[in-house]
Amino acid sequence: MEYEKQLRESGEYTEIEILEMISRRAILQYKVNYALDKVPNILDHKDKVIYDLIHGSANDCNSSTFREEITLHQCDYENSPGKLGEDGFVPISKRPVEVKPQNATEGKKLGGNGQFTDFTHSRIKKCTDNNILMVVSGFFNGKLKFIVEFDFTSPIFLNHMTKKVNTGSLLEDGTKRQRSASFGWNHWKGSNNLKLNYLSDNVDETMFSKPFLRYLKSF
Repeated sequence: MEYEKQLRESGEYTEIEILEMISRRAILQYKVNYALDKVPNILDHKDKVIYDLIHGSANDCNSSTFREEITLHQCDYENSPGKLGEDGFVPISKRPVEVKPQNATEGKKLGGNGQFTDFTHSRIKKCTDNNILMVVSGFFNGKLKFIVEFDFTSPIFLNHMTKKVNTGSLLEDGTKRQRSASFGWNHWKGSNNLKLNYLSDNVDETMFSKPFLRYLKSF
């Protein structure tokens, strides 16, 4: 228990804080095992219950919290507290990160898609001014399959998102809002500082559109 030993020797935390941090670390490891297909073959009853609960969370179409957490962890980026603002940040540079995770289920395929809700020109300006790092990930049945990252300010991507907002509804202040501004891999494939952060060994054309999978494998 080297992690526990380090916490205690630091003298910075109370006993309750130490126990909470140990618990959070253990829960995260369960989530990572599930998302990366590393669940042990032999499980006791407690572990089976935990993985069943994670399965439900990972495939909840109304919540991306699990997928955001796993994506940030796999990239070694930090979570940002709360739901407002960006999803995380790069530890050293403190650069803000926006995570757009997609989860596909049987009969559907990953295409590097993502979307912003209630997107406005002011949000585009904020993302541009803050030099947002976009992180797009794909899950199939709750299992992580790929992660890419790129600059929000990349011309093709930024132009696409601006056009999306321009087709939205007019607000009282004269600006426009797009309730669901979506994008696909063709809108970010030529982006600045594009990087493939992760590609699972277990991928095939039942999970991905054929052109998109071929593109990811070309990195």
